[in-house]
Amino acid sequence: MSKSRQINEKLFKFEKEGDNVQGIVTKVSKHTFEDTKSTVNVYHMRTDDGKRIQFICGTPTDNSIDYMDIEGVHLSFYYNGKVQLEKGRSMNDFTVSQIDDDETDNQE
Repeated sequence: MSKSRQINEKLFKFEKEGDNVQGIVTKVSKHTFEDTKSTVNVYHMRTDDGKRIQFICGTPTDNSIDYMDIEGVHLSFYYNGKVQLEKGRSMNDFTVSQIDDDETDNQE
């Protein structure tokens, strides 16, 4: 029997505090919301368990890592939950960590 492998990307949504995805970022694209005209990054990833996903974190996370070239980098996106802001607004809070795949780098 033949094995199949997912080739399309599924939309992943961070819903609860502690949700986490990790894998290799394959691409970062832009999405503009028609109603607000705001533009955010869409992160495309092949997860450590072989799934192909895409997700949005939001402007604060985008701004904190936009200066980095993260395509091809092994990253973890950990959802810390929503942070309440002024005037009833909120933002999604993430911890983004680079995963060191070569543990021998520091062992000489």
